[in-house]
Amino acid sequence: MDKQIKGKRVLFGVGICVLTFGSRMLLLADIGIGGIDSVVVGLAKIFGGSFGLWIDIVSLTLIIIGAVLRKRIPQWQPIITSLLLGLVYDVWGIILFNKLVVPQDEFIQGLIFLAGILIAPLGTAIYLSAHISTSCVDYLMLSINERLHLSIGVSRNVIEAVFVITGYIVGGPIGVGTIMIMLLYGAILQNYYRIVEGFLKRNNKRMHKLKNRRQHT
Repeated sequence: MDKQIKGKRVLFGVGICVLTFGSRMLLLADIGIGGIDSVVVGLAKIFGGSFGLWIDIVSLTLIIIGAVLRKRIPQWQPIITSLLLGLVYDVWGIILFNKLVVPQDEFIQGLIFLAGILIAPLGTAIYLSAHISTSCVDYLMLSINERLHLSIGVSRNVIEAVFVITGYIVGGPIGVGTIMIMLLYGAILQNYYRIVEGFLKRNNKRMHKLKNRRQHT
């Protein structure tokens, strides 16, 4: 297997693990969940069915919207990535988080939330930098970025704002943490993505130079 392809796959896997770990920390903090999660919970309460069913329905809807924005046929890779995210998310629960209890101290809750909101966007930036696939939410984010020429951070904030409003309308659990995720996640992701992409470009240039030197010796 080509080293570059193998490196991208490793990067993608690391990003998925980091993202889901951070998401688990946000859930453990228990001061508000992300916008899309609140929509899923609200829809399940209104219409019935499992959370998993509504995650699939919402995910498919996002892919269709993203495809319309890009004027392309809907892709299947984001669905696979979303399923992978859900699987790793559950694995983190089995390994660690299902054994933990929600902290009662507000300061501890705040620290856990802060760690989560710093870790989760880092994971997103890492796996997006692999340029293999995206989740349904990130697929829509990149579609908005491409079609409307908005930055990744602004595109993510737009999506989060729509989800928070929709989650509130359908009766999803909206908290202080939800608002903070809506306001901060996109900006943090934008900065992480720029840093990770810059690091990878510098690393690729360095590796290319080393390869050229070896070929000429």
